[in-house]
Formats: sequence, structure tokens, C-alpha cells
Amino acid sequence: MNTDLLSITLEYCAVWSYTPRAIRVMDEILSNRKIEYFVTDFKLIPAAGGKFEVTVNGDLLYSKKQLGRHAEPNEVHDIVWEHL
Repeated sequence: MNTDLLSITLEYCAVWSYTPRAIRVMDEILSNRKIEYFVTDFKLIPAAGGKFEVTVNGDLLYSKKQLGRHAEPNEVHDIVWEHL
């Protein structure tokens, strides 16, 4: 397991009301104490253009635009867990 500290950024489209999705993803990640322990900061950044992107320490781990779909429940959590 990588024990680096995590700086997580979730940029989401506020125009298309992705706010509840962003909060759900944040909750999924931070509800796991084994991940939360390593998180130094978690930024939610409202944006436009249908954006929904998650970066960890500057590395893009999930992009709705690249995949052409929203994340399934716990999908981003699992990606962050694998990254950790």
C-alpha cells in the first residue's frame, strides 16, 4: 500500500447540477477510514461544461469526459483505493 498523503480534487459541473453526485463521491471516499487517514485535503470545485473529474496529487484518476459516462456508485472510491 502506498502511504503517501492524498490531496484530492473533484471538479464538477454546477451548471448541470452535478453537486449531489460530487458530494456522494466525496462521502464514499471519506467514509472509508483507511483512505480518510491519508487525506490532507479534499477540494470540491464547481465548474461548467459537464465536467466531473477527480485528481489525486495532480494525477487525473477519473474523467466523465474521457469515459463518456458518470461513475457508478463506489467506482471513484475504488479507483482512489487502488491508487493508495
